[in-house]
Amino acid sequence: MRGRFHAGKDKWPDLNQLIRERRLGILALQESHLPDDDCILLNERYKNSLLITHSSDPCNVTNNGISIVFNKLLVNTDSIETTVLIPGRALCARLKWHNSRTLTILAVYAPSSGGTDNEEFWVSLQNKLTAPAFNLGKPDIMLGDFNVVEDSLDRLPPHADRNPSVAALRNLKTTLTMGDGWREAYPDINAFTFFQTARQGGRKSRIDRIYLNTSMIPFARDWDINSSGIDTDHKLVTARISAKDLPFIGRGRWTMPIFLVEDAHILKTIKGRGKRLQNELTEGERADRTNTNNPQLAFKRFKDDIIKMVRDAAKKRVPALERKALALKGKIHETMNDPLSNEEEKRLVTSVLQD
Repeated sequence: MRGRFHAGKDKWPDLNQLIRERRLGILALQESHLPDDDCILLNERYKNSLLITHSSDPCNVTNNGISIVFNKLLVNTDSIETTVLIPGRALCARLKWHNSRTLTILAVYAPSSGGTDNEEFWVSLQNKLTAPAFNLGKPDIMLGDFNVVEDSLDRLPPHADRNPSVAALRNLKTTLTMGDGWREAYPDINAFTFFQTARQGGRKSRIDRIYLNTSMIPFARDWDINSSGIDTDHKLVTARISAKDLPFIGRGRWTMPIFLVEDAHILKTIKGRGKRLQNELTEGERADRTNTNNPQLAFKRFKDDIIKMVRDAAKKRVPALERKALALKGKIHETMNDPLSNEEEKRLVTSVLQD
């Protein structure tokens, strides 16, 4: 998050909008820089839509800090229990999920991997998670800024991270029976969540991740790394996670976008096409019914024409900024996974596109 304010502007209204528009049930924030009094005020401000839990850095309340935000419109927040494992760095939340099930989430903001702090963080976290005093059991989800990668593929330029830090994280993963959900979904794709500007050196990494209990990975989908629209140098990692005993629910039938329902041109076109269908049906009553000439096929052609016309209109109405963002995302993906480009070209091109 890189702090609550940017150029004097509060980021929380934008965060509230992000959660609402993208229908995020749970959002973990790092570097939230949130004193207790501010958290109380924010919970009062957004009492109808959000529940904000947090842990501050006791050494510097306005630095570091970690928060877990719950969308009240999607999540049952009545009996959420939180446990601070490492102040300002590791926060655990347990909530009711489906039926009688509970979901335990561990949000982390690990120290930089440059020295021994990162390694010591994972060792300390493992000791606390397995300590009888906390009685937490194994988290279902561990997510946040890990400040270390397990594979050189997750850095550009590629390089292996400090081995003791990686080993400590992997040991914790093994203890918790967890796997990297995004990497399971995209084993050969290069994508990054942290970007330096070209002036800073253009380095990139996938240090922001979501780990799941391995039994949950088959029931996670729609993995994505995308811009949040908030002023930060990290991207947003998202996934949709379902309980394994829930029945499959598809995307549902297609419906006409709300913003086109009152479009005068669209309505006029539909009305004209409907009159044409009426004429076809009237003429069909006078002719012999065949496998290629009957009311059912005429009605199907009518529906297909309308759906195609509405979908084409919806694409044209997508804001230009959104189209540009999608095009840039596609270009970055294409560049990062081009086998003919060397690492320096990838670093420079994607830095320019990202800026």
